Amino acid sequence: MDNKAYIESGILEHYLLGLLSEAEAKAVEVKIAQEPEIRAALQDLDQSLATYALAQSEPLPEALTQQILSHIDQLEASSGAADPALSGGTSNSWLLYVLIGLLGAAVAYFAYKNRQFDQQLHDQVAITDSLRTEDQAKTVEMADLEATIQLLRDLRCPPIILNGVGNQPNAIAAVYRNTDLEKNYFE
Repeated sequence: MDNKAYIESGILEHYLLGLLSEAEAKAVEVKIAQEPEIRAALQDLDQSLATYALAQSEPLPEALTQQILSHIDQLEASSGAADPALSGGTSNSWLLYVLIGLLGAAVAYFAYKNRQFDQQLHDQVAITDSLRTEDQAKTVEMADLEATIQLLRDLRCPPIILNGVGNQPNAIAAVYRNTDLEKNYFE
């Protein structure tokens, strides 16, 4: 497979999104190391995905931001002046954990919002389809009624009144017949 076909196959997107198995990911990494064109395409794709994510992002709700900041303040207060050498980390390691937590919260929030938007879109499409079907049925019904009205208004269609017979002597029926158009209406 040539480089262009490899790039267009979508495997790089799957690689960036972490959807490949370990063996497939290693094969992609080998290809990236060997082919500068594929490496450049991967970098462009990574940049595009980052740009898209930033364009679609929304700021965290103020309440969530305040909750995270208050939790950080509590952690700082409870840790006091602990010796970084004894704790096994640096004094800035908590910042890394906070940033990872914020990133995780942001990803979860955006995934939730995206799922909500997809559900709303699906619901709106279903409503639109339902209304379109209902509109088509009403249009057909209206056309039938208009044809009936035209037949009844046509002076070439005088009503023929039929009196009841047999079991229903009091029944009355009206028949409208247009011999030119060969149309009938029975009431």
